[in-house]
Amino acid sequence: MTLKSRMPFSLDDPACLYEVAMLKFKHNYSEREIAAFFGFEQDNRTQIRKALAKAEETGIVIKPPIALIRPGGIALDKRPLELQLIAKFNLKYAEVLEGYSDAYLGHDRHLQNIMLDRLAASAAVYFDTLMEKTPPAQTVCINWGYTMRLFVSQVLNLVPAQRHHYSTQINKLQRYILPMVGIIGTGNRIQVAEREAYQLALELARKYDAIPRHLPSPAIIRDHNQADVVEQLEPVKNSLDMLSRSDIAITGIGFVDDNQKLYSDMTIVKQQLLTADEVKFMRSRGAVDEIANWFFDNKGQELKASSINNHSIKPIGLGLDGLHKIASRGGDVIAICGCDQRRIQALRACLLRKNRMITALFTDHLTAQELLKGQ
Repeated sequence: MTLKSRMPFSLDDPACLYEVAMLKFKHNYSEREIAAFFGFEQDNRTQIRKALAKAEETGIVIKPPIALIRPGGIALDKRPLELQLIAKFNLKYAEVLEGYSDAYLGHDRHLQNIMLDRLAASAAVYFDTLMEKTPPAQTVCINWGYTMRLFVSQVLNLVPAQRHHYSTQINKLQRYILPMVGIIGTGNRIQVAEREAYQLALELARKYDAIPRHLPSPAIIRDHNQADVVEQLEPVKNSLDMLSRSDIAITGIGFVDDNQKLYSDMTIVKQQLLTADEVKFMRSRGAVDEIANWFFDNKGQELKASSINNHSIKPIGLGLDGLHKIASRGGDVIAICGCDQRRIQALRACLLRKNRMITALFTDHLTAQELLKGQ
């Protein structure tokens, strides 16, 4: 390394700590090279190690995985954003965490995942509170996917809640937790299995001494007549009836945009529930995302799934109307979404939907600010 730093080395300067961390973790320079970069005449790796340790202590470096957060700025006053979100979108609850532009703009995927995990942790605490309230929720359903995996892991990590005077009554009630949607995978990928809604429901049920229920059906059936038959099978029908009576639902929100290269990487495509061409076709009809395989447009209206040959494709599960019914009868629909500007359009569509289907939102401040712009 022949370049020299334009700033003096100081363990008390956050900008210097950030520079050291960038050289180490982003540019893969050795500690010896970094020492030379800052003008140490001798091999002074000890100071570089101290700088890296302090960068981690002060939150500039987050690991694992490694993410770097630029120091500076002012402390986030999140409460006004939360109150504005609640008022504008008729929410029961909103929680806003500090976001970072590198994650929001898609420059740092590791930081995106770290932020999603933080949102999931906040949502887990809120969910745990709902599970302990009186009267207690009797039926809970959960979506599938990476964000839901983070959420359940955070719930499982919670210290058992303090038992209140009504806890004995809660424990005597039968409570059910079940998947919001049928089976996504074919069992050939461990990551898919870990993120299946039925697996997540089982883990939550163990946490809260609830009864787990399964939805023994593929998440998507490619023939409408076959779907009608499957929905009338007694185990499926019983679970669908129970889903319709859910008190709490938890979901993430993703995106479908014009980047067709991403379609083949979608789990529902990899698991052969849909083809990339069918996702492209749904996008051409105005789809901005899907929740539990129900596609919707930028107004939050459901788009009936169909193939490019106009064959009916039917998801099996709760559906968008099911989420609305939970919200309309006073239940709780928890959405975890943020840290990625590509999700804005889909999230806004869900929040502005005429028949609302979100009652609690966990997001970052950059997403919140964008949601609050304009109409």
